[in-house]
Amino acid sequence: MNICIYGSYSKNQDEKLLNLSTNIAKELCIRNHTLVYGGGKNGLLGQLAKEVHNNNKKIIGVILDDSDMESYVYKECTDLISKKNMSERKHYMEEISDGFIILPGGIGTLDEFFEILVLASKNVLNKPIVLFNTDGFFNEIISFMKMLLNKGMMGEKIFDLFCITDNIKETFDYIENNK
Repeated sequence: MNICIYGSYSKNQDEKLLNLSTNIAKELCIRNHTLVYGGGKNGLLGQLAKEVHNNNKKIIGVILDDSDMESYVYKECTDLISKKNMSERKHYMEEISDGFIILPGGIGTLDEFFEILVLASKNVLNKPIVLFNTDGFFNEIISFMKMLLNKGMMGEKIFDLFCITDNIKETFDYIENNK
């Protein structure tokens, strides 16, 4: 399976999150999946890609045409695909992926999460989505979404479209059993 993983590219990550990325990569490799991600070499996802590479598994990096090859791009990707803008990049990743894992990240990660969630809610995307809530990282986002539900701004069904967990095995089991 092609598993798309979204998360932080920031260089300022604590060891616990970097170790989490390493462990997720190891499980992805044990289960013989392909990593699909944004092609960067830094942060949580850079760490993840390096571990997948160290295990000789396939990595599909999807970058922008104007990506800085020296400071941003992880050149060890098995396939490095370039797209002209963010919309095309996200659409391509959504098309080739069989499931999604959202790790801690910033505004870009949230954008990617909410885009696939909207697509799933409109029955455009029918693929498993996991919000990896390590140390309660996404608790406030989840609370905000519950407030939206309580105010009638969205339906209950939205919470049926993704799994919230902080367990690596459960993450991959959910994706594999809901493809």
